[in-house]
Amino acid sequence: MRDRRSAAREGATHMSDLVRDYYDGAVEIEWTRMDRHPLEFELSKRHIERRLRPASRILDLGGGPGRYALHYASLGHRVSLIDLSPRNVEFARRRAEELGLRLERATAGDARSLPWLEDESFDCVLCMGPLYHLELEAERAAVIAECRRLVARDGFMVFAFITEMAQALSLLKRHPERIAAWEEELEGTIARGANSDFDTGFTRARFVEPLGLRAYLEGFGLRVESVASAEGICCLREPELLSLPAEARERWIEFSFRHSERPSLLGAAHHVLCVARK
Repeated sequence: MRDRRSAAREGATHMSDLVRDYYDGAVEIEWTRMDRHPLEFELSKRHIERRLRPASRILDLGGGPGRYALHYASLGHRVSLIDLSPRNVEFARRRAEELGLRLERATAGDARSLPWLEDESFDCVLCMGPLYHLELEAERAAVIAECRRLVARDGFMVFAFITEMAQALSLLKRHPERIAAWEEELEGTIARGANSDFDTGFTRARFVEPLGLRAYLEGFGLRVESVASAEGICCLREPELLSLPAEARERWIEFSFRHSERPSLLGAAHHVLCVARK
């Protein structure tokens, strides 16, 4: 009879296969996602760039097709991209070549274990995907431990989480009239803290209650500098925001960024960014 640890390992492997297969088949969707949802991209860049030094060594862990990796390579940083999906990695390599950019490394890998990378070899570690695709706490702990190991003493880490209300917020923006059909599923998603994938097509994911994130990361010996909404106050009016003239749009983005760390906004965010140091 298999013991619990064997079953857990098999479950973790199955989960990795599901996530890899999903992202292998969604490369273009992931590449264009930041065009469809630029608030997340613009606010996240601001949280990162306020801390980056010139020519930083950046690890984009779980960086998908490379939107952040290629952006920071274009600014002169030394960027390595690692992602679970080989097709995303190959896309990033091709895109870098097309743009005349250099990635220090672009390879498929598992964020839970990266023994071939040296301790404290990065000034910044972006972990803006892996944690919300790991259902087991031991796996999430392994990823955080790797990020802590890899970041330099004076460097910083950026972790992204999906909130427990994200699925409801997404459906509210698209089809609010379907609440009767979806309410039971939404309640189950919130209660379980896991994506049930009943409508959106998104793969398995772990959702969190955002007000507990600071204490959660501090439990790993990290000093948390910031917990912020990745989309800001404007997320529910993003289509209208994108139709504004450039100056007005930029002012709203800056306003959202200035107030993105207010705890009162975190529960209405799709993604939450946490910036931490050793």
